[in-house]
Amino acid sequence: MLLCLLRSIIITGIATFNRTKKLRQTSAIKLNFKHEKSRCDTTNFNKTKFNMKRLRNIAIYYIILGILLMLSFWFFKLWKLSIIGVLLLIIYFILRYLFGVKTIPNNLSKSKLLFFDLFFYVHPILIVALIWWYTAKPFKQIILLPQGYTGIVVIDYDRKDGQEKKWMNSFLGIGGSRLIKIDTNGYAKTQFKHFNQSIPILEIENDTDDWEGTKLYYENNLYNEIAFFTREKDHGSDDLFKKITKHNLPIAYSYLNSDEELVFIIGIGNDYHKYFYNKGNMENDSDYYLQFSDSLRMEYKEQIKKLINK
Repeated sequence: MLLCLLRSIIITGIATFNRTKKLRQTSAIKLNFKHEKSRCDTTNFNKTKFNMKRLRNIAIYYIILGILLMLSFWFFKLWKLSIIGVLLLIIYFILRYLFGVKTIPNNLSKSKLLFFDLFFYVHPILIVALIWWYTAKPFKQIILLPQGYTGIVVIDYDRKDGQEKKWMNSFLGIGGSRLIKIDTNGYAKTQFKHFNQSIPILEIENDTDDWEGTKLYYENNLYNEIAFFTREKDHGSDDLFKKITKHNLPIAYSYLNSDEELVFIIGIGNDYHKYFYNKGNMENDSDYYLQFSDSLRMEYKEQIKKLINK
């Protein structure tokens, strides 16, 4: 009898255990189903359709931005951005009114569509900012002259047999100035390329002064920069000229600045007339206005030719 009772208890325990196990499995299945259903509902809630109004608004934005850039003085050549807007607007009208498309089904979430909008609205402004930054940068170079040198200075750029490329005042190779050393004959050739940071494909030119970014020093006196006179920048700078001549200071006169050569003249104080004709000494008065300085005397022009052809 005791054995029968013990067997009944064991059988009852096993049956109870199996029922509990089945109930747990059923509950787990129900919980998983609810979780999957909730996840799917959330995903479907976050997903949306691409409304054609988005395309229309982006097209109008590009057209207006292109017109504003065209009306500006500096970026008027970027009016071509409005062409992108016109093309997008044509696509919008074709899809909306020819095919009757109001929305485009997609698998993008709202956050991804927001990123899509930000990209199309912000990236043209970033492009304009980068173009402005690039074209507004001057060609920075530091030119070291032999101590006490006066006379013609000629620099030839983009010469494979020229001075190796060296930089000054740069941080991790960024923002520095090209270093060029002039020999005792007033000549230097460098591997650096001289370029005007323009964008020909967009017809955007660098608006900085041709000589901006150029600094001159005597090699043993890097604390006193030599004044640089150009017709465009310094026309009428009588006060500075008087100060230089009074104290017999060195001064550089611009003569030629191109992608191939840089030519200028170093004089001390009243040496101006040693290198240049006065207006009254010139056969053609119009030549007087070709440079900031009066026309360079012929013997120095010949010297420049010899140095350039060196």
